[in-house]
Amino acid sequence: MKADEVTRAAVMEVMEDYARLYSKGDIEGILKLFDPDAAVIGTGEDEWRTGLDELREQVERDLSQVDSVSLEYSDARVLSLGDVSWMRCRFTGRAGMGESDLSLSGRMTGVFVKNDGRWMIAQSHFSIAYGEQEEGESWPD
Repeated sequence: MKADEVTRAAVMEVMEDYARLYSKGDIEGILKLFDPDAAVIGTGEDEWRTGLDELREQVERDLSQVDSVSLEYSDARVLSLGDVSWMRCRFTGRAGMGESDLSLSGRMTGVFVKNDGRWMIAQSHFSIAYGEQEEGESWPD
């Protein structure tokens, strides 16, 4: 099920487009990367979104709370079967907020569907490791 190089490159191009458009604050461009029924789960308790209207609300909120933002991906792996692909990667998100800067490292998973020859995000989930859980532990103390 490992994705061929063409599929892997196409899926990663969608993710790079997402990072580029997010850093530019291009909400309309971001929404064009998603399937209309996409499900998006962010790192916050209330970041549970379904469909483009809810996704728009989330992205508008995200961007309204920062002066600058960037995303970088690493350790990506893409698998596929027909017109469905899924991937996982690590990410680093950086945000400038007034006088302070924030850098968060986390993990991301995504499911992509091919619609009319174009890969789109159908589901994405960003997470940040639970800080109280020590390395090597399955459960925090």
